[in-house]
Amino acid sequence: AVVRVTGGSAWHRDPAFTRDGTALLYAADSGGRSAIWSRPWSATAGAGPAVRVTGSALGAAAPPGPPVFGQLLFARGRGASSRVWVREADGREHRLTIGERTERLPRLSPDGRLVAFLVEEEAGRQVVVRVVPGPTDRPMDAPPERLVAADSTA
Repeated sequence: AVVRVTGGSAWHRDPAFTRDGTALLYAADSGGRSAIWSRPWSATAGAGPAVRVTGSALGAAAPPGPPVFGQLLFARGRGASSRVWVREADGREHRLTIGERTERLPRLSPDGRLVAFLVEEEAGRQVVVRVVPGPTDRPMDAPPERLVAADSTA
């Protein structure tokens, strides 16, 4: 059976279940500002009430998938200002890097130790992989990033 989880005039997109399947994350522009939302989920009861997960006035784009070890990586910003951010289990949010490159589509490795994301520059797009910083680490722009693939035709 199909179950409608969201409603209203907001633009809802990019749903992802938590690893244990007990919550559904999605991005929505409810209230005129894009944010990541969470709803408790049960196969028998359906979705519970929505809770806003990201709280910045900067908005947030799509969640990359389920949080790993309490960390949620997501893209924030639109167009060339899109950057990868980290939301820690305690609710603090910070950028993954300090560079000015466009960053999109972060994806965590299954063990939560690596993140792959798309970097866009004038020369083209690159997929890079880096170690996920801990809650007390500072954002970095230098390696350890490893080029996985490059596409200069985009």
